[in-house]
Amino acid sequence: MVAAAASSACWGSETPRDDSLPLTTVTVATTPEADQPASTTPGDQAVMRVYDTPPGRARDVASVLQRVLKTSSDLPPRGRVSAMDGDRVTVVAPVELHEGIAALCKEIAKTETSPARTVSLSYWLVEAHPADASDLSAIPALADVLGPVIEHDGPARFTIAEKATVSSLLNSSGRTEGVHAKYQQLATARGDTIIADIDIDSKGANGGSLQTRVSLTPGQTLVVGQGTWQTHDRDRDDSGDVEPRMYYVVRAELADAT
Repeated sequence: MVAAAASSACWGSETPRDDSLPLTTVTVATTPEADQPASTTPGDQAVMRVYDTPPGRARDVASVLQRVLKTSSDLPPRGRVSAMDGDRVTVVAPVELHEGIAALCKEIAKTETSPARTVSLSYWLVEAHPADASDLSAIPALADVLGPVIEHDGPARFTIAEKATVSSLLNSSGRTEGVHAKYQQLATARGDTIIADIDIDSKGANGGSLQTRVSLTPGQTLVVGQGTWQTHDRDRDDSGDVEPRMYYVVRAELADAT
């Protein structure tokens, strides 16, 4: 989902080759014709391009791009990103990815020339204990989003183990720490669509961790993951046989920064 500059465009310039990497260095120009590679390049050939960023935002843009290029915690990133100075980043990635990277740079540039906006992500750790009939009385605000969960996984008694909210400017990271988990996010926006990289790390033996990228509209609530859960005061569900399930629920809000 790879979707700045002193102006609203994302420009490129020719850069020297790093002999330690198998690169083809190209020039990124402002016209569609010149933006194409000068010669036929294999799809997995690493290409270096330099992108301008809004003044002083090179590190922030590099962080956004690096997370976009990391498709899985189990696989190496599809490319490398470095902040050259306060206003430029270097991206080394397969040539077919650069079109999306350029588009994302333009989106970041637009947010820099628009009024600053804040994204707020609310997180719920929802504990589900198997039951003969579902009970959502403890969390009526999440009843709609948990309905499909009940249909898929069966009836359960739901309780909220923890709720947390993290607010941050678009294209900037934010984090907080609760009793049961640590929450970290980095969100960008395309229009009113929020694209968020989320990292939830459960503490101790309570559960595992969740790393994912999601797309939400303001006000939308999603179940973004699930796993098993062990509470502090017991290792098993009340039945003694089944560990309770844990659902990770996220809601997004977007507002002009004040």
